[in-house]
Amino acid sequence: MLVGVTAAGVWAEQADADHAGALFGPDVDLAAARPVLRVGQAAYFQLRSVDVLHSFYAPELGIGPFDVLPGREVVFRVLPEQEGSFSYYCTAICGDPHYAMRGEILVLGEDDVAPGSTAAPGPWIGRYWQKPEPAEADPISRGEWLYHRVGCHTCHGDRGAGGVPNFNAAGGFVPSLDGMAERLELFEPEEAEVFSRAVADGAEPEEVEGFPDTGDLERAASLFRDAADLIRNGRTVSKKDPGLPVPPLDMPAWSSRLEDADIRQILAYLITLQDWEGE
Repeated sequence: MLVGVTAAGVWAEQADADHAGALFGPDVDLAAARPVLRVGQAAYFQLRSVDVLHSFYAPELGIGPFDVLPGREVVFRVLPEQEGSFSYYCTAICGDPHYAMRGEILVLGEDDVAPGSTAAPGPWIGRYWQKPEPAEADPISRGEWLYHRVGCHTCHGDRGAGGVPNFNAAGGFVPSLDGMAERLELFEPEEAEVFSRAVADGAEPEEVEGFPDTGDLERAASLFRDAADLIRNGRTVSKKDPGLPVPPLDMPAWSSRLEDADIRQILAYLITLQDWEGE
């Protein structure tokens, strides 16, 4: 069983340094490898990197994390005891594609029929890190581009919908962000509209002009600054069960990658995702 890291920086079914450039060119869509194992049958994993340090972690199966350094092969044995689908992750921030480096290990029962392909189901998440900045975009549209360009959607979901599993984290999933307006206590559409447009354009959150009397601007500004600080400084996710492995997905610190204006525009975009009609 071979799972490796290609020159493009993603988990894939093959990782041959001599052929990586030909196999994984810029126009090739990639899918994360899906190793298929059976309960009670041992399998060996061989991990290689042809670019930078990666780390392989499948906490539900008690695998890793194993650091995978260029030029050094990591080999380990797995003896699965339960059937099901189990997520694996790269937990070393290794470059722009890092946030898409997730896949699943499928463990079958003794008599289950193996799938015809080891490729993961569903479409590949795409080379989001190569998405060009839109020309002459308004600040909120630029926030949407940044949200995808730096990989926020790989954990928080497209349009902030959430749903990505985070083993042994409180709640079990990465939180959704499509309720950002209510998190900032912007409870009316007009409040959210005026506030998001102003901060995206560069206004200080406490000094938003034309903010409706229905809302509490001081409270919204304080919560907005807290949210910006969380993006800027990151946060380590606490264990739900102290006796189980650490959650694989933390909130990284973005202070070295995003300017304050970038963070404001991302938050402004998230405010616009509130579903007012569904409430």
